[in-house]
Amino acid sequence: MANQFFPMLPKVNDAAKVLRDEAGVWKSTDINFLRSLADGLDSGDSIRDMGSIDSIPDMWARPLLFRLALFDAEPTKQFVTGLHEKVRGEWRALLAMFALKNFKQLDLKARQVNLLEDRSDLATILKSLAPTESLSGDKSAWLTDIYVITLDGRPLATTSPTTLVTCAADYEEIFAGKLSAPWSTNRRTLTDPIKFLSAAEVNALKFWLENLYGKVQRLEKIGARAKELSNALLKALADYQRDVAQAQTNAAGTFDFVPSNLNLHAGLARLLDETVKGREARVEDSAVRLLAAKNLLLVDPESVRDFARLEGVNASQLVVWQGISANDITAEKLSDRTKIGRVNLGNVQFRKPEDFFCERMAVTEPANAFPNALKIRGADNLLATDLTPILPVKRELLELFTAEEISARLSITDDEENFYVHFDFPLSGVDNRGVDFRRTKTYPKRELIYIDREVPVAELWPNFRREGWTNYFLYYENFQAQSDDGRLAEDIFFVGTSDKRQATSVLANRFTQKLDAFPDALICTYNPPPHVARQPFEIGAILLAKPKLVEADISLTRKISVDFGTSSTMIFFADNDGQPQPLKLSPQLYKVTESGGARAQTFRHFIPSQMPERADGSFLSVFHLLNTAAVKEIRPLVDGHVFLLSSENTRVFEKFAAHIDANLKWADDDFQRRKTAAYIAQICLQAAAQAQADGASQVEWNFSYPTAFSQAQKTSFMQICREVVGNATFWAESKAAAYHFNTLDGKAGNFAQGAI
Repeated sequence: MANQFFPMLPKVNDAAKVLRDEAGVWKSTDINFLRSLADGLDSGDSIRDMGSIDSIPDMWARPLLFRLALFDAEPTKQFVTGLHEKVRGEWRALLAMFALKNFKQLDLKARQVNLLEDRSDLATILKSLAPTESLSGDKSAWLTDIYVITLDGRPLATTSPTTLVTCAADYEEIFAGKLSAPWSTNRRTLTDPIKFLSAAEVNALKFWLENLYGKVQRLEKIGARAKELSNALLKALADYQRDVAQAQTNAAGTFDFVPSNLNLHAGLARLLDETVKGREARVEDSAVRLLAAKNLLLVDPESVRDFARLEGVNASQLVVWQGISANDITAEKLSDRTKIGRVNLGNVQFRKPEDFFCERMAVTEPANAFPNALKIRGADNLLATDLTPILPVKRELLELFTAEEISARLSITDDEENFYVHFDFPLSGVDNRGVDFRRTKTYPKRELIYIDREVPVAELWPNFRREGWTNYFLYYENFQAQSDDGRLAEDIFFVGTSDKRQATSVLANRFTQKLDAFPDALICTYNPPPHVARQPFEIGAILLAKPKLVEADISLTRKISVDFGTSSTMIFFADNDGQPQPLKLSPQLYKVTESGGARAQTFRHFIPSQMPERADGSFLSVFHLLNTAAVKEIRPLVDGHVFLLSSENTRVFEKFAAHIDANLKWADDDFQRRKTAAYIAQICLQAAAQAQADGASQVEWNFSYPTAFSQAQKTSFMQICREVVGNATFWAESKAAAYHFNTLDGKAGNFAQGAI
């Protein structure tokens, strides 16, 4: 390679008075050396020369070059390719930052540099070298009107008496690729932001530029050069306004100005000291608002950018929140669900898509372990391998969507290594028309939780829905429930309701839970063995198909009569004026899990899955106390239940004899009377449920009592019944029997034949 010489410093002119170097000799100099050096530089007269001198630190070199490149487009194009376009983009980006500081919550700060009051040697040199031209025609503008502008704590620009703003010479290195749209398309260099602003931001920028243009027009100019600069600046502003107007939308709205809080109070810098007031933040303006929830956004860095691509807009144009675009979202800004960075969301919160999915996915045997669960697209692949998935969705998703909506929006796919659970989130979109946005959670197959214990019993009662009916019960029992050691069953799942408005879920081997409504879904909690985890954790949900909806038949009134006997009880009913007949209680159970033979044992602690057949419809007057600690109140089915079992199977009674009470009718102490109340409450509840399931619009209640009751027993019995059913008719047993034999069988006068 031939010898080539590249000058590290610019040449000096013939009149230079700087001292010549002597190799190896250090010489002390004074301020005159720096002044002589500045005066002796051979900088030339062209834009080519101005662009090449960057090795001598000079505070004024950058604004002078910036002004030449911005205003003198043709010479710039001739000597330095692309410099004019680069500087124009930087200038436009800086002005847009001033315009939208409040609108976009930018962390801009300004600090004044007042050289006029500085007596240091460096200040003396800078003052002697300061340019003379300015928009006001006053040379002192360079000494008093300069402010250093920082963005996010990093120096970015200065104000300028000729171009209003000038970017710093080394800002690209200072920001090191951390500039983002709309201010930069390559993350290093400031670029024209117009194409990357949202519709509201474009309109706000146009409003601000129009105001700035008027301010520049009204400047008092001194001298021809000031007029020339002013005209050049007005032309650059007019070009900017023209391009902004082309991008402007017809979106309605007005804007106001507020102080920028930059305190730009000196000279020409005052032109930049107003910014467009950001609009009051509204959740309706966000493109990532979850349509299922009024005050919830779906936000994470990857999701909002993917959604922008789906909507066909730049990430900087997708509005996440007032002044915050998808491009502004970083993981660091999402540490608090009520804020994005420094911006408080008020009564709005955000969620990440991952917040709605469980960390791990669980499957259980066999296939169709949940016979009444809603169908999920893609779950057949699991069923084919004799497995049933427990859907890995969290409680909050169930609070936002109905089970039917989740079933329609959820799907499962898989490959050799992973299961993929997809959910289509309904988001508001750019124009609030509503857009489904799919997010996917990946579950490696090697990390699946396999639950291969016997499926626990989970039943709901009753198995219908009807407006106004608020008495539902969830029953759960697993294999460990038959043990007396009290250990919570391991490696098995427990169920509980997902609705916060209903009773909280219980984690026990066996329990009955009162609910106010038929649940959409049941949350599953996994109790792992110690080597997996120390505490139980939620693993997903079972989405339940709704049972039949019963409509009221306004023409149907059901009369129900209860004969509460000492040894057995009978319930009769008659619809309208029909003949009375025994009411045979039916299970009315809704099967949640396919628990096999264990389901046949629900009679032990709940409602039998199969009711014993009795021709006359009678059943034993016995009550099984489940919760021995329930002394103040015994809740039917929860703390105890009616032992609905045929009297022939006496061996079963022996196992539970210690907690079964047959002395209900003649109970004479408070604890026994509470058992009696729970017994009557349950049988009336079951009778009422059958009336509701049959469509009865009204139920009339009748009770019989023995004349042998004391007045206190009679009063207590009537009070118990009224607390259970409300209004009721009470007849003595002898009167009821006489009425039956003499009237109800249609053979009036039977007593004439005699009676026992």
